[in-house]
Amino acid sequence: MLKVQVPPRFTKERLYVLDYLINDVFGIHYDVVINEQIDKYMFSYNDDLFLVIEDHFFGKFSLEKPYHSIDNLPNPIHYMNVEFSESESFVSLYHPEGCSKIFETFSTYYLCKSDIIASIFFMLTRWEDHINTNRDIHGRVSASNCIAYKFNFLHRPIVNEYIEFLWNIIESKNFKIYRKSFNFNFVPTHDVDYVAQYYFLSFKSLAYQLIGDLIKRKSFSVFFERIKSFAFSKLFGIKKDPFFTFQNIIKLSNKYGVKSYFNFFGGISNVKYDCNYSLSNLHIKNLLKTISAEGHMIGLHPSYESIRNSDLIKSEKDNLFKVCKELNINQLSWGGRQHYLKWDISETSRIWENIGLNFDSSLGYYDGPGFRCGICYSFPIFDFEKKRKLNLVEMPLIIMECSYFDYLNLSFQEAKNRSTELLNKTKKYNGSFVVLWHNDRFVDLNSDVYKLYLYLISNI
Repeated sequence: MLKVQVPPRFTKERLYVLDYLINDVFGIHYDVVINEQIDKYMFSYNDDLFLVIEDHFFGKFSLEKPYHSIDNLPNPIHYMNVEFSESESFVSLYHPEGCSKIFETFSTYYLCKSDIIASIFFMLTRWEDHINTNRDIHGRVSASNCIAYKFNFLHRPIVNEYIEFLWNIIESKNFKIYRKSFNFNFVPTHDVDYVAQYYFLSFKSLAYQLIGDLIKRKSFSVFFERIKSFAFSKLFGIKKDPFFTFQNIIKLSNKYGVKSYFNFFGGISNVKYDCNYSLSNLHIKNLLKTISAEGHMIGLHPSYESIRNSDLIKSEKDNLFKVCKELNINQLSWGGRQHYLKWDISETSRIWENIGLNFDSSLGYYDGPGFRCGICYSFPIFDFEKKRKLNLVEMPLIIMECSYFDYLNLSFQEAKNRSTELLNKTKKYNGSFVVLWHNDRFVDLNSDVYKLYLYLISNI
């Protein structure tokens, strides 16, 4: 039997990481003992010690002092070649000061001086983002302000690297222990900000856009194309609207055998940033029925101002559930993503759990594709303020199309190269490659953003 002895204090935090690693990822039953006499993590099998991991984080604090503060961010960070690590260089976040060697081999056990327990906790809980006061106009943290970006490992799922490092140590001992297997999964998600570009548009709003085409954009071609598209949408129905691309999305997902997740607004809280449709509309209801009938998922996309508003998120969720119940749409699990990726690490998580949602997929940086949580597996969210594991799973977002083409202004080849690297790393660990492609980005079949999606979905 595998046994882990754990130092005292902050046991809920420590056990959250260990239980995720050993139980959820490895699928191994284990015993855990809180030992008041030790200051390290001690791993043994059938009472034979085989691994010691030093504690260089939680052991430094009293229970009264919060550890999530700017003073406790990893610094300095070391990159080293370490035995049992499969990565090009082991990333050590927490370790002894002045450390030149973080892994040692003794006659009967190994000593790891890098506190990978605290490092995994740091990456999964995102307490770093919680204390970051540098925000954009929407209240979001930029990738450029995070440790992973500054130290050039945002493109690496370092939690997965730690997982394999630990497993390689266990495997080297030839214990009769077998781990759970994972399968690679491509997960296309689609936040439905606009069902249609013109179908729900008033003539007054059209007039403003046309004036902008002539005066601001100075484009007669866009002016006449807008009139044409508006007329087609109004005369021949919503399916002729440019943004109504759902049949194409579903067709692609069915062709490559993947399940798409479509996240819908349940209400509006800010007319400038929120949707232009209502779930009560017959066309929206028919769309929901089509998505469900084709075997794809429907989720919630809480509105712009909802991030810390429990009543607002609940009313929007209730509205979506009411319509789905009316349409006899049933799902085993319900989740979604916050609009604009506006997610408060503590408050929004609690709200989602309290109203009965099962999973979220908001944790990706709006301006930086990569592994914000350091992992390509889903994981349970931990509320570090209330010190408890939530009954809510995070399905971390790796790529949003806007990041490449709107925020970073990359060329197709640059975006393809970065995406290929992230895709290959996810495949290496048999993880879930979660992407966000809005339905209104499937309009131009010759665009770079559409070609990149085709490239990704056809290379899974």
